Amino acid sequence: MNKRSFVWMVLLFPVSIWAQTPKFDTTVLIGKIGYRVRCNNKSPDNNLASIKLVGFTNARDPEFFVKGVIRQASIDDFNNDGFPDLMMNVYNGPNEVYGNVIALVSNENKSVSVVSFPDILNDPKLREGYKGNDHFQLMEGLLMRSFPLYSSNDSTATYTGIKRFIQYQLQKGEGDRLSFKPMHTYEVASPEQN
Repeated sequence: MNKRSFVWMVLLFPVSIWAQTPKFDTTVLIGKIGYRVRCNNKSPDNNLASIKLVGFTNARDPEFFVKGVIRQASIDDFNNDGFPDLMMNVYNGPNEVYGNVIALVSNENKSVSVVSFPDILNDPKLREGYKGNDHFQLMEGLLMRSFPLYSSNDSTATYTGIKRFIQYQLQKGEGDRLSFKPMHTYEVASPEQN
């Protein structure tokens, strides 16, 4: 190996390591209340997420493993109780294209409860044409999910030029367990994939 190649390897090696393991560390607040979310994102499959509850009274900071990498954290009041809740967007699968949501709801800023989010692959109607590339957005307590639709779910699928949008709303289920339920779905022509 010549000196020039060695120098380039030394210079690019830290960049390639950083590109493969982007740590996630952000704080989201409404006023003085919120969440600091940290995740090392070292593995595409399993990572430890640490949540520091900011402005909570005698609350225990949760830590848990996520299947994938965290790319975004957002804050909103999902259940309209006046206390801010947390949503984290987690991506996994090949090239981390399959999106999922982990949400925590504040219990009067004293503790948090986990909210379940339905797996799109369990719904035959919603998963038709799904190949990932999810985008999530909060809008006044509602959760919007969008993704491009493909002609099939196999490797030869082509983009149809259509995006599917799903609106989720927080609901109480058995035992007062909270979960997001799909309320409305619609499709829009979108010539660009992202």
